Amino acid sequence: MELVDELGFPVETACRLVGIHKSMFYRYRARMKSGAHPRRCFRQDEIRDQVHVFCQTHPTYGYRRIWALLRRNGVHANSKTVYRVMKKEGLLQPSKRYDARRTLRKWDLPVSGSNQVWHIDLTKIWTDEGWVYLFSVVDAYDRRVVAWDLSRFCRDDEAIHVLEEAVNVAFPYGVRGSGLKLVQDNGSQFTSRDFVQTLKTLGITPIRTSYRHPQSNGKMERWYRTLKEEEVWPNEYRTLEEARASIGQYIHFYNYERVHSSLGYLTPMEVYSGELSTHVA
Repeated sequence: MELVDELGFPVETACRLVGIHKSMFYRYRARMKSGAHPRRCFRQDEIRDQVHVFCQTHPTYGYRRIWALLRRNGVHANSKTVYRVMKKEGLLQPSKRYDARRTLRKWDLPVSGSNQVWHIDLTKIWTDEGWVYLFSVVDAYDRRVVAWDLSRFCRDDEAIHVLEEAVNVAFPYGVRGSGLKLVQDNGSQFTSRDFVQTLKTLGITPIRTSYRHPQSNGKMERWYRTLKEEEVWPNEYRTLEEARASIGQYIHFYNYERVHSSLGYLTPMEVYSGELSTHVA
């Protein structure tokens, strides 16, 4: 910059020689004359401590989700800046690599709002007392956990209970006539006579997934993976009651505080709130 001023080179010529736009030259000169540090270094130093705080609180998050949390807390940094800080500090998550190569196919049903398509499934969780079973109902549009139940049994009774609880929460004035669809696998709990009859009574249309094809129920599979990575695997549950309390706290956090990249870095309840007036009736 000093050489350009001293020799009297036209700014356009000097910028063309070094390969930068002249606007960058003027911004840089103004900052140097004011005694300020370059913006990039200042921002990295400014957000480093806050990045560390969020990475310690959410050790499984990548740089994009950390960037979203910073923005939600009033720190408007560029995502590339967050990436550079996390890389320098050794906080980046290793990329997941999968050896299998499959043809991509879209299995999602088209949805335009909440309470149009739900997913239901179960997973088992280990405690010192033995296996316990978590049934969940997840909304395909806003990704919220509509209802859940954790017990020692994995019968159709538990599946019916969690479905009825979800209906009571989302459709307090009745679900019949809403056109609700339920995506389910071919487990015995969901193909039993009592469960099928419950769907008919409620007026819910069942959507069966393909045999041995978890992609058909991808949103539910993703929910359970997130739950296990962030809550189940880092903890050891001694009893069913302890597991229920801890998982219940996490589900509240998941619905109300955890941002989703697929939702534009909003929480499920933030998305659901926008649909509440038109889809809960």
